[in-house]
Amino acid sequence: MFESDLIILRPLRGSDLEQLIKLHNDSGVKTMAAMHQFPVSPELEQQWLDAIIMDKSNSKAYFGIESREKGLLAGICFLQNINWVDRTCWFGISLLPEFQGKGYGKSALGMLLDFGFNKLNLLKISLYVLAVNSAAIKIYEKAGFEVEGTLKQHCVVDGQRSDLLIMSRFRER
Repeated sequence: MFESDLIILRPLRGSDLEQLIKLHNDSGVKTMAAMHQFPVSPELEQQWLDAIIMDKSNSKAYFGIESREKGLLAGICFLQNINWVDRTCWFGISLLPEFQGKGYGKSALGMLLDFGFNKLNLLKISLYVLAVNSAAIKIYEKAGFEVEGTLKQHCVVDGQRSDLLIMSRFRER
């Protein structure tokens, strides 16, 4: 568990199901996070949550982002596809709309970078971000991420093709 003035990063738990269903069915979140656009049923979300909670693969670390003020799950963040040989992984984050623009994402990103680089001893953390998501790109750039590549016209956002950027940050030496 990691804490800041704004949030607590903690393991996901069964009581998060309702907020996770809300998060994974929000059309704006789905679009800006480049997630699948299909609706998620409570049963499917329960299966996903159970799989995350019970995972013992050591290839991913999922965290609930809990609002200290409201005591609610505000979103999730994760490191996945952790490669222990190359010491790399992929980062992801999703926040419910009512918690966006309040510093929660920036705080969670900072804590997860610290965890990945200083606790897991990773050398590189990468992410995907839609080229049209300028707010997220600015946050990632301020956190030291750089664009490494572009997947041209890779996603559809509001009926329009959008590029998907690959951004990475290397561990400071």
